[in-house]
Amino acid sequence: MESKGLDLDLLFEALEFSNPHTLFIDDKGTIIKVGKAFQKSSAELKPGKPFDFIFSWLPGSGFKELEKSATSLLFFQSNFSNQRYKVSGRKTAWGYILHANPVVNASFQISDYNLTLKDFSQQNYIAEYLFLLQSSSKALSDLEKINEEYVAKNLALEKSKEELSSTALFPNENPNPVIRLGSSFELLYANPSSARFISDFGISNTTIDDQAFRSKLEEIRSIGTENSSLYLTRNGNTYLVNVRKNAKSNFFNIYAADITHFVEEVKAKESELSILNARLLDQKAFYEYILDSIPSDIAVFDENHKYLFVNPQGISNAEIRNFMIGKDDFDYCHYKGISTEGAEFRREKFNKVIKEDTELEWEDNLIDAHGNRKVIMRRMRPIYNPITHKKKCSGLWY
Repeated sequence: MESKGLDLDLLFEALEFSNPHTLFIDDKGTIIKVGKAFQKSSAELKPGKPFDFIFSWLPGSGFKELEKSATSLLFFQSNFSNQRYKVSGRKTAWGYILHANPVVNASFQISDYNLTLKDFSQQNYIAEYLFLLQSSSKALSDLEKINEEYVAKNLALEKSKEELSSTALFPNENPNPVIRLGSSFELLYANPSSARFISDFGISNTTIDDQAFRSKLEEIRSIGTENSSLYLTRNGNTYLVNVRKNAKSNFFNIYAADITHFVEEVKAKESELSILNARLLDQKAFYEYILDSIPSDIAVFDENHKYLFVNPQGISNAEIRNFMIGKDDFDYCHYKGISTEGAEFRREKFNKVIKEDTELEWEDNLIDAHGNRKVIMRRMRPIYNPITHKKKCSGLWY
């Protein structure tokens, strides 16, 4: 047992080094060992306590899932506080090994876990950032599809207006309302499809009860417009109404189309667009906060070596950092009035990364303003955009 205990101690120490949210649980569901970040997050989490007393799997029992598969990606949440964890694990001969990462979003704040950014490894930052890139790309792709549908609906509406004019030549067979009103707005003719339209606007053999519609017709007559288009909603029904009034005639020809279903679809799509946009803004703000807080220089370039993003660690001066977006290192040299030798060296590395689709790493030896020598490890790698099929480049300096 001592040998087994010693092996578990060494194994736990090695695994906790890479993930401080580590748990060892025996085959009866009792907690054996607890990672230091878990101890900081939850006062109830201690060796000897049942796992199911402190956490609940989402959904069902994660232990059964781990027995089915060598490794599984699952979730569990605390029974005592607002904490949720994304976890991968493995079934062993003596129990279970669980590696967890706190879920941090609008519903679960980092403060809920009693943690700071120093309690997370940089590997976690990079993994979550790459996940953001993937999910954001999918969200943008879905957004483009919704926008295309929205444009297509508008084109269909314009086409329906043209079709309405042509099919009006056969009013009795027209599936849309076709109506003729006299000079006093009395009903002279209505095709079979007009019943609901007539009811919605209170049209009778003598007059129109709907005062707003009546006022529109009076305005059309006074202005002398021969062809007018109106969007009108009554009793939950929305109509596209074309009114033709020839100056030489005393009657109004009205051609209408029920577009209620289309309007409802447009509202639904607009709601989806608003929700997607809000989610993207929340994700962007959160992950920019994470990247800005990493104690390493991080920059992202476009395919022309122009800066798309640089965190405060890379350029501490906010004015210069904002100036550099959309510019390159040569612009920085001209701005600061310094030699372009460093910019030429970085451009050479960038071209090699893009051309060979590879990751490069090198050391920079710099002398700061106080005459002190500073060695910085530079790393640059390509990033492939699955939507635009273009390569960008990211840099990590430390």
